[in-house]
Amino acid sequence: MRVLTHATGSPTLASSVNIAAFNVGNFLGVRVSGLAISAGLGWTSPLWVGAAFATPGLVVLLAASGPLGQSAAATDRPAVRPLKRQPPRKVPSREL
Repeated sequence: MRVLTHATGSPTLASSVNIAAFNVGNFLGVRVSGLAISAGLGWTSPLWVGAAFATPGLVVLLAASGPLGQSAAATDRPAVRPLKRQPPRKVPSREL
């Protein structure tokens, strides 16, 4: 949801890029884990590959959470712009 907070102009594009980044991460994790197994590092090597990929993600999460652990959710700015309410349209009734 944090991506949508900063992409007020085109939230659909931001969501698409966010999903694409997850897909790239899935591909890289499987590819590097397969290479580690093929290199003869053993069947537990994907665990170490996963830990190596998760550590920078944890660092980025902690850095993005702001000073003293204050997250973006704790700020005064809403996560998503509220929709403007439109009055209901009057639909002509059909007589049978």
